[in-house]
Amino acid sequence: MTPIEKISGMIGLARRGKYVCYGDDLVFRIHKKQVIMVFLASDASDRTLRVMEAALQGTPIKIYRNLTKDQLGQAIGHDPVAALGIRNSGIAKRIKELEEEMEQDGQKELE
Repeated sequence: MTPIEKISGMIGLARRGKYVCYGDDLVFRIHKKQVIMVFLASDASDRTLRVMEAALQGTPIKIYRNLTKDQLGQAIGHDPVAALGIRNSGIAKRIKELEEEMEQDGQKELE
């Protein structure tokens, strides 16, 4: 199982636990400081990137960009999604560990 598949699985787990938000709810929850991690699709528009950067300004939340819209949508059993947030600290911690493994292995590109 590749790190991308593991990350998708963790996102799916967060979805089943109702710890995923996207769309207008994502921006609302960022402002309420209820989001721990944000994924922005690698093929998201520049406008979406600007909106997310503005929403996250002044927060310690990092934007992860290693999944496409289709991969994000598939991970949560939904149509393609440009951005989504994780609200569970345990799941976010495990995803960060997987991200670090990918960086160490040099596997940052899309698979």
